[in-house]
Amino acid sequence: MFSGNFPEPFIVFRTIGAPAGERFGVGVMDKSGLSSDYTNRAHPGYVLVLLLRGRGVYRTAEGDAFALEPGSVFQRFRGVPHTTEVDPSSNWLECFIELGESVAALLANYALADPAEPVRRISPVSSLVDRFTGLGESFRTASDAELLRQLRARLPGDIGVLTLEEAAPRFHARLSCRGKTYVYRVWNSDTPNVFERRYVYALPQPLDTAAMQRAAALLCGRHDYTSFCANRHMKKSAVRTVDAITVERLGDEVRLSFSGEGFLYHMVRILTGTLLEVGLGQRDAGTMADILAARDRAAAGPTAPARGLILWETRYAHTHPETGEEKRE
Repeated sequence: MFSGNFPEPFIVFRTIGAPAGERFGVGVMDKSGLSSDYTNRAHPGYVLVLLLRGRGVYRTAEGDAFALEPGSVFQRFRGVPHTTEVDPSSNWLECFIELGESVAALLANYALADPAEPVRRISPVSSLVDRFTGLGESFRTASDAELLRQLRARLPGDIGVLTLEEAAPRFHARLSCRGKTYVYRVWNSDTPNVFERRYVYALPQPLDTAAMQRAAALLCGRHDYTSFCANRHMKKSAVRTVDAITVERLGDEVRLSFSGEGFLYHMVRILTGTLLEVGLGQRDAGTMADILAARDRAAAGPTAPARGLILWETRYAHTHPETGEEKRE
């Protein structure tokens, strides 16, 4: 299984978010000649290591020792100190996958990552691979109701599954999308909104929502929205269709909704920033056509803070689960 020539060792990292505990990494590492690797250290995330070549020892903080040899799979857990010793004469070569804290928690929920069993040996009878295979099979054969129950029970609290629907084999969550609606919430009051402060943009100055709606109407349709794109080096077309922009006051909240086939980078937030300038009397509602014609980011208003933005809805064409034939709404 592990004989033959190995490729040149390489490491590929892709960082998701600033915290080290949310880092994603994958690669191959050659540790030939090393005598130690980790010494009573705890990793900020979760790492799964497959030893392709070499020998060593994995030691827990409690003093338990596990022999490592080709085919051994060992794990580094967030906040769990351990030591890995490398036989310097064994030409150690490992393949690793590094996952963030949230993914590690999900694996633990499915009993795929257990600190009580930090080292495993791949075999035809019992292995970590078998566990993943079994999990996938259970998902494949589960009824819709059972799969929905499992997902709701296992996913973290900030993810909620409402319904399940069978999709065509070539379905893609992003590329198959035919339309989106974004909502931007502005708390337009000098009274603090304590409980929703993370999800609204607080702007106490009075807003003229009627003027904002007049400006919004001029921004709808099919246009080149270069002025409302934060990517100054974008080479693809900036032409998009915006079906509707609405501005409504709900008590102390001003809510803006944007519906269209798709939006450019930061486009909704720049549209919002521009409309807020109109609402504050800093820009005339009738200048929207000039901003579009300029095709210059500097012509539009500021980028509104991310805090108030919500992806409210994504819309897809109906497809036949077997043929994949599209039927547009």
